[in-house]
Amino acid sequence: MHPKVYLFIFPFILFASSKGLGQVDSSPSLRQTVVEELKIIRGFFGNAELQGYDQNASKEITDLYEQLNSGDDQTISDPIILGKIKQAIFYIELAIKDAEPKPDSGDSDIMQELQSDLEKLEDLQDRQDSLNEQIGKAASQGQTGSPNQDLAIEQKELREELQALRKQRYERSGKLGDVEALDQAGREMEKGEGQLKMNQPGPALPHGEIAADALERAISQVKNELSGIAADLVDQLTSKSGELSQAQSDLKNQTENAGSGQGGELRGEQENLNQQIKDLLEEIDQTARELGKLDERATEGMLEALRQAEEQDLEKSGRRASNSLLYDAFSSAMSEQGKVEEGLENLGNEMQKIEDRLRYGENSGLGELAEHLQKMAEEGTDSGGMEFKESNEEAARMLGNLPHSDTDQRIQNLTRMFEESAFSENINSARSLSRGAVGQASQLIEQFLWQQAVQENFRRNNQNTLAPTRYRKQVEEYFRRIAEGQ
Repeated sequence: MHPKVYLFIFPFILFASSKGLGQVDSSPSLRQTVVEELKIIRGFFGNAELQGYDQNASKEITDLYEQLNSGDDQTISDPIILGKIKQAIFYIELAIKDAEPKPDSGDSDIMQELQSDLEKLEDLQDRQDSLNEQIGKAASQGQTGSPNQDLAIEQKELREELQALRKQRYERSGKLGDVEALDQAGREMEKGEGQLKMNQPGPALPHGEIAADALERAISQVKNELSGIAADLVDQLTSKSGELSQAQSDLKNQTENAGSGQGGELRGEQENLNQQIKDLLEEIDQTARELGKLDERATEGMLEALRQAEEQDLEKSGRRASNSLLYDAFSSAMSEQGKVEEGLENLGNEMQKIEDRLRYGENSGLGELAEHLQKMAEEGTDSGGMEFKESNEEAARMLGNLPHSDTDQRIQNLTRMFEESAFSENINSARSLSRGAVGQASQLIEQFLWQQAVQENFRRNNQNTLAPTRYRKQVEEYFRRIAEGQ
């Protein structure tokens, strides 16, 4: 049964619970209310294919409804009726729990599917590039006849494999945007195939090249999807690190205000916290190894963060804090708790860096933004009023175009700072706000490890080499000047 159906069952549960089941009002009006409620619930169960707990719940509700609706003198407070109500609630709650979404390996499964898509796309691209070389040679040699027909057959095979992959991706997501590049590649393959059948390899070549370019875009799209999922996984670890750090800080404050004899209770809380920290470290290790095929640098970064946590005695400090609390040695316990808090904060910072690299690393918009920020830093307060306004508006627009700008609070705050600078009537205040925004934005770009990510992108996409190189030099110069206070 669909989980939403159970929304209609909650009134019955709440009614029974609020009455305590032992002190139920036995008035006829209340009995009639329960009967009507049961009738509605029974109808939902009756209109569904039932299995498992649904069947048990349906049976109990039907029995209870028929007994209360039979006209007998039994009241709701009758022990037999109370027993049936309890039993019905028991099975309803089990059915609700069973209908709730289960924790699954959804992200892991999706990543496997996307990695499979990526392998197929890369294979198609390699074969299309090889075919384009053959078509180019055929065109330069004025080739005609059966060799061109063989090339047409090969192009058709590639197109059919692409169509199968396109169908699979669209059925999975239902989004045309996920297959737009594949559709373009398919159309160009079909046009090239047609030219080859007409012994026209020259006109066929541009279609093959456009198809290869479209496949490259599709590959980049899948890589971005994979990076997004990986970033979400790391984001969960970042959040857990922050939550545990805050929990340790709160416990340290309790320890500071503790009196004699209270160490035992605080020790129990510390032991619980220590176990959660252990679980977090194990989860980081597992996630790092899962990401190995996707991004070796992310795996290396996460394993390095674990090594740093070990060097900082994160777990050992937690155990020492627990032992100190056993003997009410609060000062010693607080010292160790402080180390745990700091270690968790450092761990969270490292996870945040890895998340940012995964989420934003290969976005060329960062390069354009870095170039614009450098220009703004060089102009300083010398630009005219209209030029200053337009420059800040452009910075806000570029920030807004970054991936996840609608959910990343840091990007949203910087966007607002540039927008306020652009439209402020107080030019001195606007310039001051703009300078602060430029500084913070540059730090954010650096935190995203943009330079390393773009270098990785050079190796994957030669056609974009020239533009990112230009950005890289300007960003390096920009950060150098900031570091030297120029």
